[in-house]
Amino acid sequence: MNKKASVQDVALIIVLLFSLAIVALVGKVAFSEFNARMGNITVVNSSQVTLDALDDGYNVTNKYDYVMFTIFMGLLIALIITGWLVGGNPLFTFVYFIAIVIITILAIVLSYVWNRVSTNTIFTTALAEMPITDFMISNIHIITPVIGFIGLLVMFAKPYTEQ
Repeated sequence: MNKKASVQDVALIIVLLFSLAIVALVGKVAFSEFNARMGNITVVNSSQVTLDALDDGYNVTNKYDYVMFTIFMGLLIALIITGWLVGGNPLFTFVYFIAIVIITILAIVLSYVWNRVSTNTIFTTALAEMPITDFMISNIHIITPVIGFIGLLVMFAKPYTEQ
């Protein structure tokens, strides 16, 4: 089995969360703009069914914040499961720790990029409706070592067995 799977999973979680947060933020802004413009068209505005469908679509975008948190928790549970199933030799703990430090540096960069993107005026309204996502990605450089420590505990704290 691959001994470095847990470290790769931590990096995957960080990059995937960041990417999905950017997509969710842009999607929320795009659908809000689409919804506003469609509501101003007379043909669309005269049909209550169409207005209800647009409102239902907008309500879906209000759930993006909870979807991001659910994905984060699912990935964390997957990290715990794969960390337990992948055999880890305690001698590699130092290498794992160094890899987590490098991934944390990547997370600092991603947090900075999120800060620069999210402070753009076009995203302020959408970001106010996504507080969980904003908190997670703004503090991803703090969450990363915690995720790494959880992966380290699960992977290396169990009894070592030859396979």
